[in-house]
Amino acid sequence: MTQKYKGFTPVMGIWIIRNHKNGKVLLGANEHVQGKLNAHQFQLKMGSHMVKALQQDWNAQSPEDFTFEVLDVLEPDPAKGEHYDYRDDLKDLEALWLEQLQPYEPVGYHRKRK
Repeated sequence: MTQKYKGFTPVMGIWIIRNHKNGKVLLGANEHVQGKLNAHQFQLKMGSHMVKALQQDWNAQSPEDFTFEVLDVLEPDPAKGEHYDYRDDLKDLEALWLEQLQPYEPVGYHRKRK
């Protein structure tokens, strides 16, 4: 088990939660996308998700109406070195997906930033 843990490298990239009943989505970027998706799913199950509209839809619908997916993967660049901070790269990738999908209220779960 320790060997598996030590050799584990989380996948960086863009995650997305899709509501297949109304077409709304919530997306974001993270250095460990599957862990972030698991956290969102747990919060929804516990009734404590920070995006109230998503939580309301979750409560009113069936969990089968939602999918939790890795939308895009950011591969580490060996030329950048082992300790390179990918947070800015992830923000840029997230901005591209937000621009492409436009998941803002009322058709998505995001709010436009002022």
